[in-house]
Amino acid sequence: MLQTEPTARSFCSTSAKDFSGSASQRLDADAYEGEFKNGQPHGKTTARMENGMTIDGEWKEGKPWNCEVAVNGKIACVFKDGKQAKPPAEA
Repeated sequence: MLQTEPTARSFCSTSAKDFSGSASQRLDADAYEGEFKNGQPHGKTTARMENGMTIDGEWKEGKPWNCEVAVNGKIACVFKDGKQAKPPAEA
């Protein structure tokens, strides 16, 4: 389980707060590819962080919704309907 819940805060610049559509964005070594709604990740997306974390799946209003979170290729947790849960193998 993750100690802190990942969010898309670092992917949303204030200049894009009203953007909706598909986009790719790179901030330093972090990258986000997917859909935005009102400047926040919303829909099918993938976020890759410099620290080796990848969040892949559906986001809703800037938060992981139905996603797998992997750290260095190993699933650390999943999000189901916006709530963090153990990976299926550990459930």
